[in-house]
Amino acid sequence: MSNDSADSAIVRCFKLWAKISMMVVDGTRDAMSVADGLQAILNQPQTRLNPVTFIGKGWSYAEPRDSRSAALGLLPDYSKVKLSTDWLNGKSSVGGETRRTHILADTHHTSLNADHFLDLWNNKGKIPEEWKKVKGVITFDGDVLRNPRGYRYVLCLYWDGGGWRWICSWRDGSWDAYFPSAVLAS
Repeated sequence: MSNDSADSAIVRCFKLWAKISMMVVDGTRDAMSVADGLQAILNQPQTRLNPVTFIGKGWSYAEPRDSRSAALGLLPDYSKVKLSTDWLNGKSSVGGETRRTHILADTHHTSLNADHFLDLWNNKGKIPEEWKKVKGVITFDGDVLRNPRGYRYVLCLYWDGGGWRWICSWRDGSWDAYFPSAVLAS
């Protein structure tokens, strides 16, 4: 978000707050119901991952989301998700961009994206128990992120024996079977 649009959003928020305050003062709105409504908004979990608020300043999406991944929506149950290494195509490892090309070309599976990652991170009880057995990290390839220096990354979850952790893995590295991609049958 640019500084101009952030300033505009802040001004709009203050105008709305002033209007709501006047409605409470003149009795057209009950103060407790307004407070309860605002609290409900604040309590709603974030469903769209914002790289800046989740990771840090300067992070962004590197490219538009894969269209098949965008069409998925959040899942109520992740037990049908496959942890795929089909993108290896029989090789022991491949480069990150080659991996991405193979994943996007797979018409039988759709990659989960950053929003699925965030849903699982916010609701760890949804993470299938068998995912704890993965020796490396589980990648969410429906989105590619860019760090402040311009390098491309993908979000990953992993089990460290005591809890779930997350990292951003550099796309340009070498990828092997320790980096399965979370996919759903198309």
